[in-house]
Formats: sequence, C-alpha cells, structure tokens
Amino acid sequence: MENLLFKNIISKFAKPYNEKSDATRCRCILLNKDEEKLALIKRTKQNIDIYYVFPGGGVEKEDKDFIDTMYREIHEEIGLEKEKVKLIKDFVLEDIGIFKNEVKEEHFKYLTFLGVANTNAPLKIASAAPELTRNNGIYEPVWVPLEDIEKLNVVHTYLKNVVVECLKK
Repeated sequence: MENLLFKNIISKFAKPYNEKSDATRCRCILLNKDEEKLALIKRTKQNIDIYYVFPGGGVEKEDKDFIDTMYREIHEEIGLEKEKVKLIKDFVLEDIGIFKNEVKEEHFKYLTFLGVANTNAPLKIASAAPELTRNNGIYEPVWVPLEDIEKLNVVHTYLKNVVVECLKK
C-alpha cells in the first residue's frame, strides 16, 4: 500500500494484527478509491448535535474472526460488499471506547483496520442493516474529504486524532 496516510498510521500507531485479541468490536479507517475521502457515518438524533462515527460494530457469533466482522459491518453500515474493499490485514490500531446510554455505561476494546474501497460512489446503509430497525436517529454514510475531518464532531476521538496527526507532513 503506497498511501502516505496509512504508512504514517502504521509506523506511528499500529501494531501487528492478532486474531486472538480480547477486543469485542471493530472499526475501520476506510478511504475511497482516490484516497482523498474517508468513510464516516453521520449521526443525527433529536436534541443532540450532529456527530460522526467510523464504520464498525460488535463481533457476532457467526463471524469467523475480526476481519469477517469488519467486512460484515462495512457492508451493513455503508453498503460496500467485501469485493469492493481492500483491508490491510497485517496491522490494526487498538482503542478503548465507552458507550453510554440512559441505563448503563459499557467499555469496549476496538480493533481498527485500515482499508481502501475500489469506488467513489455514494455510500448507503444496507437495506437489512440492524441500525434501520432501531429507533435511534438517522444513520447517513458519507465520504468526507480528509482535510475536513479536523472540523467534524467525530466521537471516536482517538481515531480522529490519529488521522489528523498522520495527515500532517
């Protein structure tokens, strides 16, 4: 992979992928075909400022490994089939995330993969995505120009900061 952003991320932040990780969730820093835009999910909820998340989610029983989880989540959340995405399978970033709702607070360990789509086509949530059955606001997958990420309210602060730092030359 010749991408300078990913080279910087791998050299500064990534570690070798180990499928025996104790992580329970995956995320992806996914670029479009021209490697100038980043896939994010724009979240709109009532009485909350618009925010963005990286595509990803939890490991499910039918997933063979974290890579399988990541491909499934990419398909569900942004509508790209496995054949449309090339993941870097040798390196990941680790992050600890906190999920809070009215009832509980949960702490998750994430593995974050790097990937490039072979398309610049608009993204769309899959028609069978579980997010569509939840009454939890609007999920809108979007390509965001890399230079805009610093201005956005991205809730995965660590990943946002990694991308912003690694974009600087």
